[in-house]
Amino acid sequence: MKHFLIALIIFFTLAGCGSNDKKDEQEEQNKKRNLLISELQRDYKIKTEDDIKNFRYTIQFTGTFIDSSNLFVAEPFWDIDDFLKKDDKSYIRFSSWSPTIYFSVVCDSNSFANLYNIYEKNEYPKVLLVVKIDKIKKMFLTAEPQYDEDYNYIELDYSSSFVADGHLITYRFIN
Repeated sequence: MKHFLIALIIFFTLAGCGSNDKKDEQEEQNKKRNLLISELQRDYKIKTEDDIKNFRYTIQFTGTFIDSSNLFVAEPFWDIDDFLKKDDKSYIRFSSWSPTIYFSVVCDSNSFANLYNIYEKNEYPKVLLVVKIDKIKKMFLTAEPQYDEDYNYIELDYSSSFVADGHLITYRFIN
């Protein structure tokens, strides 16, 4: 019994050390992120997700980004979702977290190739993308009535998500 208790103490001590390492790693990553955002704010006129987290209407985005020279620093929620070429242009697609904005962004060929090569190698770095938003609109989703043997219902989903087009100005890797 004594050996079992000693083994448990050692196990929980070692398990606790691992979580502290992850916590330290996350804190270090947050510090680097904040430093990069400060540098970008010095070099560009930018807004972050914190600046727009309470935006609910297209007119708020239009006034902040399209009718001004403000740029947006996006932190893709699930990395970059897609790389594509269309009409002799290179695009990346990604979404931000709060509020949810689905971006389709034109990139210059060098930025596109660099980002694609990194993601193609299954490396998914945390990245900050500085974007000039050219167009943004709210998404509205509709649904058809649903009929089931036991239920007749319709589900309406009023979305708070937006769709934006723009072009990539620059990017920085956090890790």
